[in-house]
Amino acid sequence: MDADGFVYVVDRIKDMIVSGGENVYSAEVENAITQLAAVSMAAVIACPTSAGASGCTPWWCCGPARR
Repeated sequence: MDADGFVYVVDRIKDMIVSGGENVYSAEVENAITQLAAVSMAAVIACPTSAGASGCTPWWCCGPARR
């Protein structure tokens, strides 16, 4: 945390998420999401499911339409 209270994420702990027995690579999902014209940036994180496994949660920012 910096002096202004901001936290910066610089990398992820794991690049691969095991979800439902499948290997999911965060970067591949992020690249697919950012191919959408309305999306300016994306991040995919692992999150626990109710069954105790891992799932993927995408986050994205909408920005100006790209050409």
